[in-house]
Amino acid sequence: MDDEKILGARKPRVDGAAKVSGKFTFPTDTVLPGMLVGKILRSPHPHATVRDIDPSAARAMEGVFAVVTAEDFPMRVYGQDIPDETILATHKVRYIGDEVAAVAAIDEETADRALEAIKVDYEVLPALLDPIDALRAAKSEQPVLVHQNRPDNIAQEYHIDRGNVVVGFQEADYISEATYKTPRVHQAYMEANVAVAHATPDGRLTIWPSTQWPSRSREDIAEVLGMDVSRIRIIQAGVGGGFGGKFCPKVAMVTALLALKCGRPIRILNTLSDDFEAARPFVATEIRAKTGVRKDGTISARQLWTIVDNGPYSASGAGCLSVASSRGNNLYRMQNVKSDGLLVYTNLVPTGAYRGYGNQALAFALESEMDSIAKAMGWDPAEFRKKIATRTGDVTVDGWKIGSSGLVECIDWVVEASDFHNRRPTHGPIRYGKGMACGTHVSGNIVSYKHWDGSGAIIKVDRDGRVHLFTSEPDIGQGAFTALAQIAAEGVGVRYEDVDVHDNDTDITPFGVGATGSHITTVGGNAVKIAAEKARHEILAWAGRMLKLAPENLDVHGGRIYMKAQPTAALLSVPEVASDYFVNNYIPLFANGSYRTPGAVDKATKYGSPSPAYSFASHVAEVSVDMETGKVRVLNYWAAHDVGRVVNEMAVEGQVEGGVAQGIGFALTEEMLFANGKVTNSDFLDYKCAVSTDMPRIHTHFVEPIDPLGPYGAKGIGELAFVPVAAAIANAVADATGIRFTQLPITPFRLLEAVRKSRTR
Repeated sequence: MDDEKILGARKPRVDGAAKVSGKFTFPTDTVLPGMLVGKILRSPHPHATVRDIDPSAARAMEGVFAVVTAEDFPMRVYGQDIPDETILATHKVRYIGDEVAAVAAIDEETADRALEAIKVDYEVLPALLDPIDALRAAKSEQPVLVHQNRPDNIAQEYHIDRGNVVVGFQEADYISEATYKTPRVHQAYMEANVAVAHATPDGRLTIWPSTQWPSRSREDIAEVLGMDVSRIRIIQAGVGGGFGGKFCPKVAMVTALLALKCGRPIRILNTLSDDFEAARPFVATEIRAKTGVRKDGTISARQLWTIVDNGPYSASGAGCLSVASSRGNNLYRMQNVKSDGLLVYTNLVPTGAYRGYGNQALAFALESEMDSIAKAMGWDPAEFRKKIATRTGDVTVDGWKIGSSGLVECIDWVVEASDFHNRRPTHGPIRYGKGMACGTHVSGNIVSYKHWDGSGAIIKVDRDGRVHLFTSEPDIGQGAFTALAQIAAEGVGVRYEDVDVHDNDTDITPFGVGATGSHITTVGGNAVKIAAEKARHEILAWAGRMLKLAPENLDVHGGRIYMKAQPTAALLSVPEVASDYFVNNYIPLFANGSYRTPGAVDKATKYGSPSPAYSFASHVAEVSVDMETGKVRVLNYWAAHDVGRVVNEMAVEGQVEGGVAQGIGFALTEEMLFANGKVTNSDFLDYKCAVSTDMPRIHTHFVEPIDPLGPYGAKGIGELAFVPVAAAIANAVADATGIRFTQLPITPFRLLEAVRKSRTR
């Protein structure tokens, strides 16, 4: 019997060899014969009426094959959650970078000259560059509105009210209240947004986009172009990173317009500056948190007021508002919660999601507050959190049904591993501190997409026994195909090396909502598991026919068929069974599976369980703070995660390390800066991501409470790895300096200014 471990093993990534050898194909690498260069004309104004567009000079230029404006196609209003955007601007532009027109030309130089030749007559309007100002402007005597059909400049509101917070605060022995702010930040993926499109004479449109959800991109593009969905084909090459920044298929839509216009293949590749100024960076937030606690350490009440700066178009804004207004309330036990949130239109660059979907902003607020409460009441911050930690079997204040929770075990590990209660001594101007933060996140969140929000998978066992997996889920660099291949191998009963995972192609692969809501391991993995186990059943049934034995007495491991009573003597191999099946049936063995998140959430009250499983984490950061220069360095980092069954230990470690790296930037350096509505740091020289020299030693640990609804007990990790990081670092800085920072990033300037103020009090 082959005892090789599949689940939990440190298997190499399925795309590893291609990536390290430079042979991996990204959308940027897609080149078609006769392909033209596409370019987008963008608004130079944050807010203006478009009086007239004259593209005639551009259309007359030699080497220009197409120029499109809003006049050339019906401009249907669309949106991820809130329909408020068109592909190209119609009567109005709403931010610097808004898409006004596009050209397709023989080369870049000609395309650039064509853009310069398009004449646009603008009437500049007052710009709303701050959400508070936008709310006030809507109520002024002469209202300034981003969208005329939104007279209050509010895209969406969020309200929940559970228990009785008034009574809860009356019962409190201590109340903490503060306002926390996080800025717009860019997801900093390596490959800018890009798309190639080709419209063929039969009316079909094929697009190679950089997208996190190929199935949904096809549906969205079909709807906005007024085409049948079957006439659009999305082929997904490997994506050069996304992190929530590649949901909106805007570049793909503009490329499609040009392809339909001229019938030639087109590629549009955003510059880095384009992506900073016109893609979908993460929302800026302002969160006022108020929490009451009793002497025994229980939370008596919590109230949140959240404002999210949406920019002019919503994209993922509604989801970010929801998450930033509530998710952290499910980390600890409480009964009385009230939350009110506003998603506000402004004339800054439109926003989107980022690894955690607003949970990282809320965690910064709430986990900072937890430390403030512990200090004020003389409690150990770890024991305080453990006392009220959400546990297996709980139903949380928002209705989450917790099938498994390893939060307490995570806290215990980071406390011991980090020697949490001991500090290095002060060294001249250098002070040292340690900070803890915890987090929870969904693992397969209900997306409630237009038609279906589940996942599908197809297994084909070829005549030589090789297993081909066609999954609806994309791999955008996070290692999804590797994890799904391991689940498939486990389910079918073959070696990991015998599984091939095929890239998404909507003409072939089934429907799935894509890389969002930490969805792939649980929802996508369950679909793969169901398909794989069906294939296993068929293999054993056919083997039983070949051997003239009852299938229920057989088993398959490592690609070999055994009697259950004699698991060391192989009777047949999977290739032998697959070949015999093919010869007798004239087709390979196929099986399919699908899975949808169980449970439901009430639309009015937002109460319910939106995910099959929930992941938990506890982190500790150790920092040094130079009180003379304001420099904060993260020296060590400990991260313990409850991920259910570990599918691939090496991949999970990589996810945590990547999340910590992004969290360090979110905490200390990253912030999009604006002047009169224009991004002033739209490159990686001026936009300061954390780099290799900023990285501490990262110590990881995984708790494995087998979740009843995860595939083989597994849960997601991708988003949660980022969620607690900024809070842990902020708590460590407070521990080192005695100063509580409520605004990110904690730059040297902000730190020195806070030190100066503390010394003059």
